[in-house]
Amino acid sequence: MASCAVLLMGLIFGAPAWFLLRIVIGYCMAGLFMVLESWFNDGVSNEKRGQTFAYYMVSSLGAFAVGPFLVNLGDPTAYPLFAMTAILFNLCLLPIALTRKSNPVITRAKRLKLRELVKLSPLGVAGCVAAGLVNSAVYGLGAVYADLEGLSDGGVSLFFSAIILGGLA
Repeated sequence: MASCAVLLMGLIFGAPAWFLLRIVIGYCMAGLFMVLESWFNDGVSNEKRGQTFAYYMVSSLGAFAVGPFLVNLGDPTAYPLFAMTAILFNLCLLPIALTRKSNPVITRAKRLKLRELVKLSPLGVAGCVAAGLVNSAVYGLGAVYADLEGLSDGGVSLFFSAIILGGLA
């Protein structure tokens, strides 16, 4: 779905369509991370889990930091960059698709309503909401801000990568 959404972004220009396509991509990315992290949790021993997740986070954020530089490979509005992004999305599925390891065991967890969660951890919920708002503003508008400040495409890439790598530190 993420690949299809990215390919459609290369064909359909306009804020309303892109808004909807970005929502689709967001859900796909959340699903991808959830599946990958479930496999890690199920397949890694307690002794190696922290180290495994550390490698995973560094490699993920490293890829996110390199990603903005791909826009410098061609015209940002031309279809080849959208196609390349779709190809990269598909390549992300290869490790899971080619593994011989069995699927993680899925256990049914008790559903927790939002009201119950707020009662259990009001500060945790507030922190998650605040972090989500800040992250969405920075990731959604950071490149726009850098562009409006007059940075070149390479400068925008560097600006955005610095934000991502700053989060890694």
